[in-house]
Amino acid sequence: CVGMALVYVWQGMPQTFASQALATTLEGAQQQLIVGAVASFESIKHIGTNGGGFFSMNAAHPFENPTPLTNALHILSMLLIPSALTYTFGSMLLQRRQGWVFFGTFLVMFLGFLALVYGAEQNGNPLLTQAGANQTLSI
Repeated sequence: CVGMALVYVWQGMPQTFASQALATTLEGAQQQLIVGAVASFESIKHIGTNGGGFFSMNAAHPFENPTPLTNALHILSMLLIPSALTYTFGSMLLQRRQGWVFFGTFLVMFLGFLALVYGAEQNGNPLLTQAGANQTLSI
């Protein structure tokens, strides 16, 4: 969890004991931003899939999910315990190959469904295109 939290901080997640930060907007006005120990909270939250979120909107908030790398780490950390349990299952049976068979089956299913939805995600929503919305990724 500590290593993942450090990667999250490197990618731009706040990690501070302060509750607010003062920022100047483009218009010159002052704005208070809510910050806190987001990186450490997010690392354990996603590994345990404990729900909630520091900003009450999970990974939709830019402080909780600032980059595509953090998004990928969120997904991988949510898969950490279920994939480890396949190995545990094999160890409890004293037949580790059974656990690896389950892991391989789950991996094939995951990659198959990922390939299935990847194309749909890349094409965007045609209704939004008709409405004039720009659906290109901006990083």
